[in-house]
Amino acid sequence: MYVICGASIAIVFGMFINAIVTKDSIAVFTTVFLVVSGLVILWIMAVKRSKPVVTDDSFTEFGVFRFRQLLFSQIKGFRVIYNSQNNNKRLVLIPAVTSLRKITIGDPSYFNDGNELYEFIQHKFTDLDQVEFNAEVTEIVDDPAIGATEAERQENFAKIKKAASVLNTIGLAITFWLFIYPYPYPLPIYVGLIYPFIVFIFFVRNQHVVTLTESKQRSAYPGLTLAFIMPPLGLMIRALVDYDLIEFSKCLIPVAVLLVVLTIMFFILIDPAKNRAYNLLAAVVFTLVYSYSAIISINCVHDRSNPSEIKARVLDHRISSGKSTSYYLSLSAWGTKQPGEEVTVSKGLYRRVNLGDTVTVFIKKGMLNIPWYFIDK
Repeated sequence: MYVICGASIAIVFGMFINAIVTKDSIAVFTTVFLVVSGLVILWIMAVKRSKPVVTDDSFTEFGVFRFRQLLFSQIKGFRVIYNSQNNNKRLVLIPAVTSLRKITIGDPSYFNDGNELYEFIQHKFTDLDQVEFNAEVTEIVDDPAIGATEAERQENFAKIKKAASVLNTIGLAITFWLFIYPYPYPLPIYVGLIYPFIVFIFFVRNQHVVTLTESKQRSAYPGLTLAFIMPPLGLMIRALVDYDLIEFSKCLIPVAVLLVVLTIMFFILIDPAKNRAYNLLAAVVFTLVYSYSAIISINCVHDRSNPSEIKARVLDHRISSGKSTSYYLSLSAWGTKQPGEEVTVSKGLYRRVNLGDTVTVFIKKGMLNIPWYFIDK
C-alpha cells in the first residue's frame, strides 16, 4: 500500500511541478494532484481504521466514516459470500430485526488471527446458509413426487442430481466445441440448436427438485445453468464469427417471432410453485440469446442459394488487438455499403490482399430471406 501510494503521489506531483515550470495546464494538474492525494489519504485511513472488534458481548465494525455495532443477542446468524473470481469470501452478520444494519467482514485471511475469528463466528452464531440448505434437503426428501418411501426418494434424488451434473458437463463440452473447434461443420451447430431443449425436457419432468439456474449461492436443488444457457452462448459466438449480414434489421422480425413463441412456452411449462422467478429469469436470458443464434444459424447454414458476385477495391486495412484479434478491410462501394465502410475478414484473406487489390463480395439470399455475405480474393 505504501509503495503504491508513494509512487502515485510522486508521479502526479512531478506532473504538477512540470505544469508550473512550463505554465501549461496548471489548473488541470493541480486538480489531478489534489484528487489523487485525497484518494491516497482515504485509502490509508481505510486500511488503518477498517477492522472488526470482538468484545465479550458485541461485534463492532470500524470504517473510515462509520461505526456499526451489534450485540450478540441482536445477531440472528451469519452467511458466507464467496467470490469465484479470486476465491475470496466475506462474512456477513445478519441482525435479528430488520431495523438494524448487517455487518460485513472482509476475507478473514486479511486479518491477523483471521482463522480464529472465523472459527469463533462459526461456533457462536448460526450458519443461515446451512440452515436453509438443510431445510431444502428435508423438503426434497419429504417430497412424495419423487418416491413413495424416504429411501426411494433419496435414491431417486441422487439419480436426478447425477443426471443434472452430467447434463451440465455435456453442455459445457458443447460450448467449447462450438467456440474452439466446430468440426465436422455444421454438426456442432445442430447439436447446439437441439441440446437446450433436451435439457429443458429433463427440467420440466423434474422441476420439483431441479432449477434452470441457481437461485442462490448454495442450494440443495441442482441447477442446469451450464447445460441450458452455455450452448446458446457458444452458438451466438459461432453465428457472429461465421456470418455477416447485409442488413441487421432483416433478422428482427423472425427473431422476435421465435422469442415470443419460446417465452410463451416457458411461461406455460414452468411450474409456479418452485423457484419460478429464477427459472423465468434463466428462460428470458435463454430466449434472448437463442432466438438470434438459431435464426442466423438456420438462415445461413441451410442457405442453398447461388451467390451473386460484386467486385470491390481495398481502400484501407487495419488489425484490432485485444482479448482477440480482428482483421478489417475498408472497401469501395458495393451493394448498400458506402465507400470506406469496414468489413471483417479472416486472417488468411487479410494477409493475401494489399491496398488497391480487388476482392469479390459473395452475397447470398439466406434460407429465411436474411441476406448475408462473405469475401474472398
